[in-house]
Amino acid sequence: MSSYAEIVITPRELKLHRIINKKIVVKRKRTILIEGKILDRKSNPIDGAIIVIKKIDYNYKPYKAIDIGYAISNKHGEYAIVLEKLYNINYKIKVYEPQIKLLNQK
Repeated sequence: MSSYAEIVITPRELKLHRIINKKIVVKRKRTILIEGKILDRKSNPIDGAIIVIKKIDYNYKPYKAIDIGYAISNKHGEYAIVLEKLYNINYKIKVYEPQIKLLNQK
C-alpha cells in the first residue's frame, strides 16, 4: 500500500467531546478505501453501528452537502467504504449506535 493514514479516537476523547473532528490527507488517487472499527467504552466491537457518509462539495457557493450512503459495522465492529477522490470535495462520516436489536443478540 503506497499511501496509508490512520486515525485513532481514544475513549478519553469520546468522554470529553460530543463531536470529534479528524482530518486525513492522502496522496492523489482516483479512489480511497476507508476502513474502521467501532468499539464501545470497554473496547468491545459494536455490531450494527450505522456509518453515514456525506459529500461536502465546495465547488458551489454556498457549498452543497449531499448524502451518498451508509455502511453498517459487522460483528467485529468493522466497516469499509470506497470514496472517490475529487477536487474541492470533503467527506463527513458520522457514526450512530445500532437502531435495531439484531436477531442473534439477547
